[in-house]
Amino acid sequence: MGMEAELDIEHDDKEEWVKDGSVDLKGAPVSYSATGRWPAAFFIMVVEMGERLTYFTIAASLFTYLTDVMHQGVSTSAENVNIWSGVTTIVPLIGGFLSDAYVGRYKMIIISSLVYLPGLAFLIVSVSLSSLRPPTNTNNHATGTQMAVLYASLYMISFGSGAMKPSLQSFAADQFDYQHPKESKQQISFFNWYYFCLMFAILMTNTVIVYVQGNVSWGAGFGIVASASLISILIFLCGTPKYRHRVPVGSPITRIAQVLVAAFRNRHLQVKLGHSHTGDFKCLEKAAIGEELEHGRNNPWKTCTGEQVEEVKQLARMVPVWLTVIIYSTILQQGGTFFVKQSSTMDRSLGPHFHIPPASTLAVVIISTMITVGAYDRMLVPIAARITGMKRGITILQRIGVGFVFSIVATITAALVEARRLKIAQDHGLMHKPQAVVPMSAFWLSVPNVGMGIADAFALVGLQEFFYGQVPDTMRSLGLACLLTAIGIGSFVSSLIIHIVNGVTGKMGHKWLKDNLNTSRLDNFYWLLVALNSLNLLAFVFIARRYKYKSRPQDETLVAKVAESFSEEGLALT
Repeated sequence: MGMEAELDIEHDDKEEWVKDGSVDLKGAPVSYSATGRWPAAFFIMVVEMGERLTYFTIAASLFTYLTDVMHQGVSTSAENVNIWSGVTTIVPLIGGFLSDAYVGRYKMIIISSLVYLPGLAFLIVSVSLSSLRPPTNTNNHATGTQMAVLYASLYMISFGSGAMKPSLQSFAADQFDYQHPKESKQQISFFNWYYFCLMFAILMTNTVIVYVQGNVSWGAGFGIVASASLISILIFLCGTPKYRHRVPVGSPITRIAQVLVAAFRNRHLQVKLGHSHTGDFKCLEKAAIGEELEHGRNNPWKTCTGEQVEEVKQLARMVPVWLTVIIYSTILQQGGTFFVKQSSTMDRSLGPHFHIPPASTLAVVIISTMITVGAYDRMLVPIAARITGMKRGITILQRIGVGFVFSIVATITAALVEARRLKIAQDHGLMHKPQAVVPMSAFWLSVPNVGMGIADAFALVGLQEFFYGQVPDTMRSLGLACLLTAIGIGSFVSSLIIHIVNGVTGKMGHKWLKDNLNTSRLDNFYWLLVALNSLNLLAFVFIARRYKYKSRPQDETLVAKVAESFSEEGLALT
């Protein structure tokens, strides 16, 4: 037998059964030719586009709805938006856990939609009935009942969408067999194009939907979103015969707890020479002492398998990276709040008769992200792969680090633009006229928005790939949920920073963040975020240089084959 046959590298689409353990809904093996890959992934991506259309429609318009329709203050509205966004990105922990451990990703998507779609229906009712919002042309605040109905619908969507989110992306990525050279390459490309499709949905949000909400009605805008979401679920069901499924394997938390308890119980024992698997976190190696005994007679709370120990080690390596995401996400939160509020005070005219809605200025972020993602996948990765010999071109953490740098640069430019806006407002005597339009084009915000778009293309796509690929194979939904949770915690941290900044600067006699942006110092707030995220970047570089990537047994045998195929084929979608 030749080396390639011995290492089983040459298996291709002519082989009948997928080798990564995938099954159909009945638990039977599935074939390469009839299931998975791009045809199946596209059905799932449609649902993700519908869900993201909903989430970002709310995220882009909720701040404006709370301030302009429900008559909440700017700071209060920003905090409420951050809290809603935070809850939406923390709920995935529950959904990801149930999906991986018990329910399965396909079923979790169906169950979540039964909460998410009714929530959308209630939201349409809330924004459409005049009795559920304050009278127009008044400064009356919304009543408790009006806010309760609004928040009930929002948090139904939050729980349904949040529980669905980690299952969607992991289920779509599962349609590619990482043990297959061609599908392994397609999976890397998948993360780029998956995010590209999400950006297209968000572009529709910040242009078409926002325009309908501002010029037709709020109910019409959310009605379009609800219809698209319902249709996407129906399309998803049509793809059922094509899907590859992973069988739930029980609670990963139990496996982790067993390692920690066993390591503690065996803490006084000595690890045999050569027993260590990867060399780091040697204290956890003690959990596997006695592994050579017959496992059927072992108490898993006293002796664990080496595989279990390695899983916990890998999760421990990922924790520092996860912590840096929290600080990075404090910058992400500004796009849907203060960036939008800035644009609402500036000249948004496009010709004599058309004014761009404030939230639509974020379309620049989306377009720049889509362009960057496409260029990265089709140009940068193939070129870098030939130079470095790595199938990704650059490492995942290098990609994330580049995104962190661009986010800091974008925030610096946002601070400079805001300082210029304040100077123009002062020169024209508009400091105490918050409703007046500052004679400065809102297109100046395109500079930081382009920077944020490039940052998203590098950092967020890289983070999705990192938290899918670096966790144990049985925890992929939970891994992506942990990423969303870090972003959600970042929302709460952003709200906390706003509280602290206003508290400290208020005692000094001049709050930085007021309802009237013309008398605020939003530029100083941005500089604070620059300083905080610069420190975070230094910590990330330190962590990334020492990070030990997860390796699968077949990775070393596949990498040469995959790298070679890059130079021959590029990153084709088929």
